[in-house]
Amino acid sequence: MKKIILQSFVAMFVLLHSKSFGQVYQLGGNPINTTGWDIVPSAVPVNDFIQLTADQNTQVGGIKLNAPFNLNSCKQWKVEFDFRIDGNGTYAHGDGVAFWYLVNPPSSYATGYGLGIPDNAEGLMVAFDCYNNTNDTEMSKLHVLYGKNIGNIEFNNTQGSTFHSTNLQSSQPFVGSNYKHVEITGNVDPSNPNSILLKISMDGNVICNQAFIPSGGAGSMSQGYFGFSASTGSATARHSIKNVKVFIYKINLLQEQLNVNAAAGTTSIDLTSYNNQFVSNPSSYTFNYYAYNISTNAVTMIANPTNYLLTQNNSVILVEVKDPLGNMCSNIGQLLIQRASLGTNDSNIIPTNIFPNPTKGIINVSTARKIKALTVYDVTGRFLTKVCNSDKVDMSSYAKGVYYLQVDFMEGSSIREKIIKE
Repeated sequence: MKKIILQSFVAMFVLLHSKSFGQVYQLGGNPINTTGWDIVPSAVPVNDFIQLTADQNTQVGGIKLNAPFNLNSCKQWKVEFDFRIDGNGTYAHGDGVAFWYLVNPPSSYATGYGLGIPDNAEGLMVAFDCYNNTNDTEMSKLHVLYGKNIGNIEFNNTQGSTFHSTNLQSSQPFVGSNYKHVEITGNVDPSNPNSILLKISMDGNVICNQAFIPSGGAGSMSQGYFGFSASTGSATARHSIKNVKVFIYKINLLQEQLNVNAAAGTTSIDLTSYNNQFVSNPSSYTFNYYAYNISTNAVTMIANPTNYLLTQNNSVILVEVKDPLGNMCSNIGQLLIQRASLGTNDSNIIPTNIFPNPTKGIINVSTARKIKALTVYDVTGRFLTKVCNSDKVDMSSYAKGVYYLQVDFMEGSSIREKIIKE
């Protein structure tokens, strides 16, 4: 079966392992490899770096990871990158480089003092600002916002959610021909699980090390996207980044894909029985199971994974493995179930007639074989009802829709049929 990669769950790029963190997402190489990243003009790859803006007026550019993360379920993460702000520019270079984790990937970026961060963007924003919009001079200030951006991060002073460094122009200037190495580490604050401890350093010097309380909708983000942006206005500079590494402490799976072969005629399967083939200690984790429709890309949560009804010969099941303590980000494995087709020797079995279908109430089963039980499931495979030693089942109380009827026979075989309830 074809391996299915679902973008909303599984990263569409190479995963590398590190000592301290489960997985690393990179932007590096020469020429720089942008696989798994979305580039927004005027950003362009140049040799081993991404040029976010040229040294021209009113430029804006960005780049983001195309896979989302839920940092609310991850207690540890880290980002490293190198940035450079240079060029002939104007008398004061502008405007700066921003790193961010936003609830929605930006569809447009703000020029000038916005450093590319869109108005009303929500999430975590870290800005290396090189232009003072109060007195129109060059500066080097770090701004942090964990909340909602309204116009200009430089002037946002939401209590508990912001940080503004002193002007580092004399000691650690942001503008220059050499790259600056930045490390940003995020950890859940043990004294307040709703806040985050951020440590931000540049060239080994710690600039910010404090807790931030989310404001606006930042605290309730179910997922977000990592990225970078930069902009120019009337003041100009070339803005560049390279050597990006995003470290995520994620659950490591024994295998990302498991092929399951089911015998012909199999009508249901216990999905939980495969947990120990994804992690060696399944009792330490919680699991969610989702049926993935290859044709429509639809994902449906499975309510009864211990008795999942097989309605087709090829099935794709996404298995979400979660850390109940939240120390690690969840990970997604795939069960690829392939049921063998009935052979020619099975064509002479005693026929079974199930009627009426569609039905408004009673379903009858007519066959010369002895019936052991009739079981009804909803479209997700959730058990609804079971009658034993009977050739009929009453579905009159069910809502209109699609159901599945499983007929178990005394000799041990079974069949299943899709039922339309009118």
